[in-house]
Amino acid sequence: MPDLSLLSDDELRERRIALSQSLTAAADLIPTPSPSFFEKLQRDIEAAAAEWIARRS
Repeated sequence: MPDLSLLSDDELRERRIALSQSLTAAADLIPTPSPSFFEKLQRDIEAAAAEWIARRS
Protein backbone atom coordinates (compact mmCIF):
# COMPACT_ATOMS: atom_id res chain seq x y z
CA MET A 1 0.00 0.00 0.00
CA PRO A 2 1.50 3.34 -0.95
CA ASP A 3 2.15 6.03 1.58
CA LEU A 4 -0.99 8.16 1.39
CA SER A 5 0.98 11.26 2.31
CA LEU A 6 2.75 10.96 -1.05
CA LEU A 7 -0.49 11.13 -3.06
CA SER A 8 -1.70 14.32 -4.65
CA ASP A 9 -4.98 15.95 -3.62
CA ASP A 10 -6.60 14.66 -6.84
CA GLU A 11 -5.42 11.10 -6.16
CA LEU A 12 -6.72 11.25 -2.61
CA ARG A 13 -10.04 12.63 -3.83
CA GLU A 14 -10.34 9.78 -6.38
CA ARG A 15 -9.62 7.18 -3.68
CA ARG A 16 -12.16 8.77 -1.33
CA ILE A 17 -14.84 8.75 -4.04
CA ALA A 18 -14.10 5.12 -4.94
CA LEU A 19 -14.24 4.06 -1.31
CA SER A 20 -17.48 5.96 -0.77
CA GLN A 21 -19.07 4.24 -3.77
CA SER A 22 -17.90 0.82 -2.53
CA LEU A 23 -19.29 1.43 0.94
CA THR A 24 -22.60 2.68 -0.45
CA ALA A 25 -22.92 -0.41 -2.65
CA ALA A 26 -22.12 -2.68 0.29
CA ALA A 27 -24.62 -0.90 2.54
CA ASP A 28 -27.33 -1.39 -0.08
CA LEU A 29 -26.86 -5.17 0.29
CA ILE A 30 -27.65 -5.10 4.01
CA PRO A 31 -31.38 -5.30 4.70
CA THR A 32 -32.94 -2.79 7.07
CA PRO A 33 -33.87 -4.50 10.34
CA SER A 34 -37.54 -4.78 11.16
CA PRO A 35 -39.15 -2.50 13.78
CA SER A 36 -39.36 -5.49 16.14
CA PHE A 37 -35.56 -5.73 16.09
CA PHE A 38 -35.28 -2.16 17.39
CA GLU A 39 -38.02 -2.74 19.96
CA LYS A 40 -36.20 -5.80 21.32
CA LEU A 41 -32.92 -3.90 21.30
CA GLN A 42 -34.53 -1.11 23.33
CA ARG A 43 -35.93 -3.62 25.85
CA ASP A 44 -32.52 -5.31 26.14
CA ILE A 45 -30.82 -1.96 26.74
CA GLU A 46 -33.37 -1.01 29.37
CA ALA A 47 -33.01 -4.39 31.10
CA ALA A 48 -29.21 -4.13 31.10
CA ALA A 49 -29.41 -0.59 32.50
CA ALA A 50 -31.80 -1.70 35.23
CA GLU A 51 -29.52 -4.61 36.14
CA TRP A 52 -26.49 -2.31 36.23
CA ILE A 53 -28.33 0.18 38.48
CA ALA A 54 -29.48 -2.66 40.77
CA ARG A 55 -25.92 -3.93 41.13
CA ARG A 56 -24.68 -0.45 42.07
CA SER A 57 -27.35 -0.05 44.76
